[in-house]
Amino acid sequence: IPMAVRVAHVAQDAVVQQMLGDDEHVAAVIGERSAAAFDPLIASLVTGDGTLSTSARSLRRYQRFAPRLMREAAQAIGAIGAQSDADRNRFVDLGAAQPNVQVIGNLKFDFPLPTDCMQQGSKLRDRWAAARPVWVAGSTHAVEEGYCLAAQRQLLMQAKAARSPQPLLVMAPRRPERFDEVARGLGEQGLRWARSTDATVDGDAIAAVDVVLHDTLGGLLAWYAASDVACVGGSLVPAGGHNLLEPAALGKPVLAGPHNVNAPEVARLLAAQGALQIVLDQQELAVALAQLMGDPLLAARRGASAAAVVQAHRGAADRALAMIAARVRGV
Repeated sequence: IPMAVRVAHVAQDAVVQQMLGDDEHVAAVIGERSAAAFDPLIASLVTGDGTLSTSARSLRRYQRFAPRLMREAAQAIGAIGAQSDADRNRFVDLGAAQPNVQVIGNLKFDFPLPTDCMQQGSKLRDRWAAARPVWVAGSTHAVEEGYCLAAQRQLLMQAKAARSPQPLLVMAPRRPERFDEVARGLGEQGLRWARSTDATVDGDAIAAVDVVLHDTLGGLLAWYAASDVACVGGSLVPAGGHNLLEPAALGKPVLAGPHNVNAPEVARLLAAQGALQIVLDQQELAVALAQLMGDPLLAARRGASAAAVVQAHRGAADRALAMIAARVRGV
């Protein structure tokens, strides 16, 4: 692909932003030829995922507030790489020429796992939960943490009654500025807890810990690798949901709430194969966790399904490059 292809960041002005709301469609790959006249050699709109998606709600806003502007923009784009059939249909409805819109998939499926991820996970498991089940609540928000702690209390009581190993909860707040806030909340809950960065906690102290607060940037993948079950945050509250593919790629059964508007197609694909279970509240979360941690074969089957979904949908990056290269050769 020639160096003539460049990335142009498209900024919405305040009026359009107010009309259309927050939107992630903020970048375009545009060829140099007649760029000022918006007659692109190539234009492949991308989101943070790397391929284009738009919701039905966004489409309605575009058609209501700026139909001509959006139609002309869509018609001027030479090639659009859409994430799904639904996205492709919406961009055709918006005005894009049907032959110019291809479904290439979601680039998030193509992310490479760090080569030492499983090794780091094994080290964490050996230190914190060598002989007991462990679940991870990743990228959590404030209300969700209350749900997770309530579910953990229920699991601890069930384990005590059954005289089985006490489960460990690893909680990883979404924002690092909340680490101390979450730590104070754990102290007030009466649960036995420790920071993951506290090197002084060992031996019998580790065995007594109910909750580990992951209080450092990075490292969530290693905790997912160490876990038996992963619960992905941002989904039990209306925050859009966070990355379901990280634990799925590691072969872990995934739990999440119903709010997954940031990646609805990913959630749909995982749920369709039984790799993702949607829970609505702390009670359903506790029941799902108890079922999966109490049945290793069920957890293994769901984890294998999760990994298979990720593997089956890799290749969007290659398809995007092929689409762009074909467009370049055709001009």
